[in-house]
Amino acid sequence: MIATHLVHHHPGYITAILACGGMMPNSHPEMYERMDKWHRFILASARYTPKLLPFMVKAGFHLARRIGQRGFFHAVYGNSEADISTFEEPEVFEAFVTGSEVTFAANADASTSFSRQLVHQESTGWLDKVMELENNNLPVHFICGLQSPEVHADTLAFYQTEYPWVECAIYEDAGEMIFFRHWRDVLEILQKYLPK
Repeated sequence: MIATHLVHHHPGYITAILACGGMMPNSHPEMYERMDKWHRFILASARYTPKLLPFMVKAGFHLARRIGQRGFFHAVYGNSEADISTFEEPEVFEAFVTGSEVTFAANADASTSFSRQLVHQESTGWLDKVMELENNNLPVHFICGLQSPEVHADTLAFYQTEYPWVECAIYEDAGEMIFFRHWRDVLEILQKYLPK
């Protein structure tokens, strides 16, 4: 979503979009219904009960601080064997723990900005900005894992039908954390768009 807004407001600034474990606008209720419980709970709340979302996110952040990053990640991604095994690789685990120190710090409140971003993502229409990408002939690559708790395989199939101009690389052995598992493939795609 952020990339589509950047393209809209700063045409010519971005040469391509690579979305690793990304998503398009959730345009049908079934898209929420297919998600795993945590993702469905948070994203559907952002869409249908946005005033309640900040309180739920704040509670989630409190839970994460209480049970730790590992416990929280296992709770949220427990149904994705690929995401759990990726997360448990020592280098990936270290990156997550280090990267989330500020997010889950007791003296920080990242929950407010996280809630605002989700409400904007789920309650404002940005499909028009997605369609602008096709009209601008901007290359868009989706690197997706079939074990994603957020983008179900049926939703991914919908993307491929609805947005045929988007290049999809689909991996059976990955979930939402696909970049940490297949980063070499992502960098290979990225190299096509780097200045010579």
